[in-house]
Amino acid sequence: MVEKYDVVAEKKAHLKAMVGDVLDLALEKQKAGEFTQVKEFVAEPFDGYSFEAKRGQTFRFELIDASQIIDIMFLNKENPHREFMSEYGSTVVEGMAPEQGHIFVSTNPYWRPMAVLLRDTVSRERIEAQIGKNGRHMLLNPATRCSEGINEWQTGIPNVVSCNSNILNELNRLGGEELMKTHAEPQLLCVFQPTEWFLQEGGRPVMKYHNSNNIFRKGDYIEFLALQDMTVVFSMCPNGDQSNLEDITKQRSWPLQVRLFDTGLDIPEQETRKSMHAIDFVKQGRKGMTLFARGEKGGEGSFEWQAKQRGE
Repeated sequence: MVEKYDVVAEKKAHLKAMVGDVLDLALEKQKAGEFTQVKEFVAEPFDGYSFEAKRGQTFRFELIDASQIIDIMFLNKENPHREFMSEYGSTVVEGMAPEQGHIFVSTNPYWRPMAVLLRDTVSRERIEAQIGKNGRHMLLNPATRCSEGINEWQTGIPNVVSCNSNILNELNRLGGEELMKTHAEPQLLCVFQPTEWFLQEGGRPVMKYHNSNNIFRKGDYIEFLALQDMTVVFSMCPNGDQSNLEDITKQRSWPLQVRLFDTGLDIPEQETRKSMHAIDFVKQGRKGMTLFARGEKGGEGSFEWQAKQRGE
């Protein structure tokens, strides 16, 4: 059997190398209780929140009364309009259902690590008991957030509270209309939302939502290690505890604890790409753009060439 080149595996190894051993060092210190808490607050339902996390700090989202879905976005503190967590970049080599150790990558052209999932204390055994081996509680996927349109589609009620408006409301507080328009459809990570990932007949990939009862426990948390100075923005999802999938208006929402820690680790700044931002590149006429090899009629790689290789 011919061994096939795996570009995803290669790029994943490269991504891990960029982060280095900071994940192991931070995890060891975290488990030893050597972090220093510098901030904490309780986020209440039906709103968006934000805080700053410096490179080398960790931030934790902890369940205190019941399960509560949250949607999270990461913005580079100095460049929030252009560099922020990319759903595509964060899934292309790591997958759509993040687990401990998942590296979150920023948008084009920076394409560098922003944060890593340091700890996830939610029990895999409970998830598998309730959902199965393909069960997860984190989700990176285009348009994961609930929005006004989706909620009206489900309920028939206009302008229902949503993660979309929660996030935009907080962005408006932070940077006004310009920042809000930049992230009119924000790229988010969804957490504490039980899902199942599987292939239907014919191999079509499908994600299914599941009831969260008996999966989470008081004190369950996820904790991220910041690899850049960033602004973290998150929404208290109105789908709350996802306890009633038949009628979203009956799902309960709960407060959630947020904690920020100093790790004492000196994490170097991540190198960015050398490419210009596409907007600037296009405005200056794409000068100096590199082109790759172009195919020729009947030449190598063409349909005609492939047919000859098959002996047709």
